[in-house]
Order: sequence, then C-alpha cells, then structure tokens
Amino acid sequence: MSRRNSLWEKEIGSVGIDAALLDRLRFHGALTVSGVMECTQRGRQTILKHFKRLVENRQAQWRQKGNMSTITLFKYPPISPRTPVKTTEPNMALQREWTDEGWESKKWGIRGEVITHHDSHGLCYEVRHEDGTRGYYDPSELEVILLG
Repeated sequence: MSRRNSLWEKEIGSVGIDAALLDRLRFHGALTVSGVMECTQRGRQTILKHFKRLVENRQAQWRQKGNMSTITLFKYPPISPRTPVKTTEPNMALQREWTDEGWESKKWGIRGEVITHHDSHGLCYEVRHEDGTRGYYDPSELEVILLG
C-alpha cells in the first residue's frame, strides 16, 4: 500500500469515508471517481454511492463527461461565505430570470463579501457590498479576490 493510500485509510478509519471525501474536496476543490478509487482501493459503485450522498446532502455537486469514470465531484457551493469578491458585469442573458428588485440590487465593478448562496431556482450568491448594501449575483457576475 502506498503512503498516499495509507493516509486515506487512516483518515477514513477515524472519521468515515464521507467526512474524508469532504475534507479532501475542501482542500483540492475537485475529486474524480477514478482518483478516489485508486487512493482508497474501493470499487466504483462504493465511490459513486458516497459521491451521490454528498450531492444529495448539498455538500457537493458533480459533472459528468463521457463515461462514469470521468465524474468529478466539486465543492458546493463553489464560493464559500465570507469570500471576498468583485462584481464584474451583468449577464444580460439572465436578466429576465431575476425579479426587478433582485436585478436592481446589483452594483458593478465593486468589491464585496459573499454572505450566502441560494439555489432554489439555480445557484446565486448574496453579496454584501463594501458600502454595506446587499446584492444578488449569478456566479458568472462575480470574480473571487485572491488574498495574499
């Protein structure tokens, strides 16, 4: 067993596979079925079962290209609360998706901080602007500010 595999086994043994997957997902940002199979020495159906559980619990989302071996699990929501962001420009293709109040809450080219996300009608973020007001944005209308 490789060192990487033994680290996975140790973590799975202490916190369980779902918590271990979430921990790795937070660190790496994405996990593939084939990669987790290799590191954990568990079968495809077992990994898929745990991936599906994380998705159903809204702790992750996944994308699939081609066959099942290319399913990728992503952290959900992609932008965490308290993350600094800058608003970019309006996604005009989505304007009719918003209420007038929601669309008018947006401000462009300013900094803010993600408060939370909403996903009952598709993913969007509530952002506290630097002037203290709040706005609601599609992910395509935000840019994460990397600190450091």
